[in-house]
Amino acid sequence: MFSIDQLKYIVAVYRERHFGRAATRCSVSQPSLSTQIMKVEDQLGFPVFDRSKKPVKVTPPGALFIKQARQVLHEYDVLMTVSQTAEPVQGIFRLGIMPTLSPYSVPLFLEKFSEANPQIRLVVTESKTDDIIAQIQDDQLDAGLLATPLTIGGIHEKKLFYEPFFVFVSPTSALAEKTTITESDLDGESVWLLDEGHCFRNQVLSICRNSDTRNALNNVSFSSGQLETMINLVRLGRGCTLLPYLATTYLTEEEKRQWIRPFAVPTPKREISLVYSRTDWKQGALQSLAYHIVSNLPANCYQDSENQANIIPILETD
Repeated sequence: MFSIDQLKYIVAVYRERHFGRAATRCSVSQPSLSTQIMKVEDQLGFPVFDRSKKPVKVTPPGALFIKQARQVLHEYDVLMTVSQTAEPVQGIFRLGIMPTLSPYSVPLFLEKFSEANPQIRLVVTESKTDDIIAQIQDDQLDAGLLATPLTIGGIHEKKLFYEPFFVFVSPTSALAEKTTITESDLDGESVWLLDEGHCFRNQVLSICRNSDTRNALNNVSFSSGQLETMINLVRLGRGCTLLPYLATTYLTEEEKRQWIRPFAVPTPKREISLVYSRTDWKQGALQSLAYHIVSNLPANCYQDSENQANIIPILETD
């Protein structure tokens, strides 16, 4: 018979493809982890891992065993959660948030959630959408705070709010003379973009179809994954960039007044949801998290979208 710890060690090596990193992940020494895995392999009668390969490879029979081991570990987690249903919501809740939302949303709800749920240890990580979805599917994250709709099989979406887009213009931009911006106003404008792999980049491209999305400096090739970098480039007096509303709340009052321009109605916006794959566990923590996120939003982020057509689609993922 195999112990839960032994199964966790094997799944950790499968995920890390490295015994040392797996041991660190499991908070045990590498010799201890290796010994326990070898005991399992002795009982099975075949190796789970091919240790001659770098990185470590899973053997064909080992892959079948790991698939069942992961299912057993999931059922174990479910049983542990069910056993605690009479108790207050507690335990670890692992949340992934995309980079264009994390710096601006986390400060809004983190303290209130912590105060209301002292028995929950909230572990927040910042990653691109593709990575967050993969980790949710692999049970490494419990949920993600992401732009939606994603329409991915097995992934559930709990809509929280809609975040309008704004244009941050430089003093030298012709857009600075306008009070509101239409999509056609962006034609021919130099727009700073995030690098590939961010869904906000894809959403901006769907608005700026005829804009000059090359860098505002012709002899500079530039790539960034941070909205703050785009903001600072515009501050230098070159081009413009699009910002989700929460990002604008961290600008100075003077910058908001002089260089932020709203879009004309209908305003483009993005839908933000909590996404998850498991419907049979940690729902109390999920519901509490959703409540504290929504209840601490500023007024310009709203829960209902009057015009679904204004939600900018995600062409690829963040």
